Amino acid sequence: MTKRELQRVFNSKVYAFAESLGYDIEDNGDGSCVTFIQPDEKNGYNSIDYHRSQQYTCYVDWTVDKVKEDAAKIEAYIDQLKAEQ
Repeated sequence: MTKRELQRVFNSKVYAFAESLGYDIEDNGDGSCVTFIQPDEKNGYNSIDYHRSQQYTCYVDWTVDKVKEDAAKIEAYIDQLKAEQ
């Protein structure tokens, strides 16, 4: 597999994990990141951004604790995937 193909597979696994936590995936269309957000969430600040090329998450400091906890779970999963490569 090429590096690009490996990255797509990696990102697909991260998306599936975020979905298993109950998040929808919104693509902003620029190719750099996607947003994980709960389907019923009205406040965009309560979301997690995932940067596809660098493979890390981020969120605003004032987001709810549940989102912070889920971001930590996703980061742990990312670290696990990287260790398996």
